[in-house]
Amino acid sequence: MKNLSLSKVVGGITNSLFRVDGFPSPYPNSVLVRIFGAEGMIDRDRECSILASLCDDKIASGFLGRFGNGRVEEWLYGYRPLKNTELGTKANVIASQLSMLHVNFKPNVCCKEATLWNQIFSWYDEALNKISQNKFLNVEADCLKAEELFEEFNVKEQLHLLKESIPKSAKTCFCHNDLLAANIMFNEKTNSIQLIDFEYGGMNYLSFDIANHFNEYAGGTDDAKPDYKLFPTKNEKEFFIKSYISHYETFSSNVGVKMNLQDLINEVDTFISVNHLYWSLWAINQAADEGCDEFNYLLYAENRFKRYKETMLEERS
Repeated sequence: MKNLSLSKVVGGITNSLFRVDGFPSPYPNSVLVRIFGAEGMIDRDRECSILASLCDDKIASGFLGRFGNGRVEEWLYGYRPLKNTELGTKANVIASQLSMLHVNFKPNVCCKEATLWNQIFSWYDEALNKISQNKFLNVEADCLKAEELFEEFNVKEQLHLLKESIPKSAKTCFCHNDLLAANIMFNEKTNSIQLIDFEYGGMNYLSFDIANHFNEYAGGTDDAKPDYKLFPTKNEKEFFIKSYISHYETFSSNVGVKMNLQDLINEVDTFISVNHLYWSLWAINQAADEGCDEFNYLLYAENRFKRYKETMLEERS
């Protein structure tokens, strides 16, 4: 093992990623090593159990092993992460993979109810507690900024209003919940994709998963500055959702599932707003625990809060 080489893989925010090369046969020549971040925000035992099930079902790439604060995974040869500017050009194949996940994966370790609201209110309480007790890595400046954001956007009231607006008929399933460009690996030769990084995965509303993906067109996980000029147009959103429904109904053909286009569009539009608050609260907690030196979580939170406000004003106009 003296000839092993280590190189950092760029693109991860929550975790640190490394490629290790040079393993002798019969082992894979290269593997991905993931060092966990977001301590306390993700149940890593649950995550690894779900990932193992996803691998067994040929939905995720190979899970090779777990160690104390990380995991070893298969290296995806011939694949590269998509750029956020490419998401619209791959809409049909992404819709196909997402609908297949939603229809086919039934993990044993998941509850059957959507965990979104418990998760988001838990993150709200955690963030409020960290603000009130000055539990920020860089106490003064970051804590004051987080407090200002909470006061300006009246987060808890907004969450309750949004929760009440979700129809009881909204479908739930196992969702990825973090389908940004870097979590979609693309093979140029086969024109195929592989979804990766299911650490935020769980039972949720399928329309939230689609809404999250649409918000990720804007990027921002590199510089904390999403560019909403890249957000999909009305026609692009409709194309994706039509494609999603077509694939969903194909995968569900044995039970004759039918979905209403306009109902799903309306749900997705509501969850686009919810999703901004979801990741804003996540970012505030990350700012408290990790600091903002390597990634400006508070700037990201502020930009997602601002976009939430803009989206709500657009809907009311």
